[in-house]
Amino acid sequence: MLRLLLPALLPSWRFFASVGPAPRIEFALLDDPKATPRWQPLLDPVNRVSWSQSLLSLFWNPKRNQELYLVTCCERLLAERPDRSSFWQREILAHVIQKASVLTSTHLVFRIVLLERQGDRVVTEAAFMSRAHEMAPLAYSLPPT
Repeated sequence: MLRLLLPALLPSWRFFASVGPAPRIEFALLDDPKATPRWQPLLDPVNRVSWSQSLLSLFWNPKRNQELYLVTCCERLLAERPDRSSFWQREILAHVIQKASVLTSTHLVFRIVLLERQGDRVVTEAAFMSRAHEMAPLAYSLPPT
């Protein structure tokens, strides 16, 4: 019985083939599609978590699950051919629009940035940048949440 229960209690982490750069999503609201974007992160940085919050998050953590889904979308978008990546772009765009729900600008653009530690430095590289999307048609085409 212990032989069956032990893998569930102490999982093996060898299923990771490799650890690569961490994708992050940044977005910018623009009034002119040709303007220089001022990038802001989509996801809030993780703060310190108390022991009780950590225990609770084992059972209920919808915000972190959504963040993990967005990371998966980024990884799939970067891994697939550009002609097949439109689904992942739409998924990311829907989350960006929810975050930037104030429609004060006419256009929206997002990018995927890869963060990689090299020694004691963190190096960032823009791996993907979307085209400028018009905000008005996007706001009306998304399903209500």
